[in-house]
Amino acid sequence: MYFTGAIPVDFVNTVSTGTVFTIADQSGNTTTVSVNIQSIINNVSGYVVNLTGTRINPTGNLIISANPSYKSISTGSQCVSTLEYTIQNTASCPVVIYTPTTNSIGYTFTTQAPTSTYEITLSSIGFPSVVQTVTTTGVQNITSIFTGLVSLTNYTAQVTITVNGIRTTCPISAITTL
Repeated sequence: MYFTGAIPVDFVNTVSTGTVFTIADQSGNTTTVSVNIQSIINNVSGYVVNLTGTRINPTGNLIISANPSYKSISTGSQCVSTLEYTIQNTASCPVVIYTPTTNSIGYTFTTQAPTSTYEITLSSIGFPSVVQTVTTTGVQNITSIFTGLVSLTNYTAQVTITVNGIRTTCPISAITTL
């Protein structure tokens, strides 16, 4: 985790062990870690969280939340905030090569092991979305095509991967038919 900014010199954490961060995975598993933000703020190395030995599944998205609380030792004023970040894990997203023609968009990509389901969704304003689903049991080269499309039309394509019940939504790609 990386922290940037400034905490006034006379402010101290109201929790002596540091701010408690909760890390949750898509299955609802959680773990906590206490971080002394003041000691690592603006440190380019950040704070490394080791998830080994926890029930956290790092292959999906993670939600990190905390409620930092600081108090001025000179005035007694307090500063409290709420933090929540979603880390989108796109590491398992394949590199997809799209090939448009006047009435079709072809695509090709290489899957990863283990058994996975890939949904490729093609959308365009004013047209119904089309979904193609591929289930794989290991590394495979996938090549397919969306047909019956309209010439000179903007489309978006998005891959969603499901592995062991964990869904990962990959970035959207823009494609225009010729």
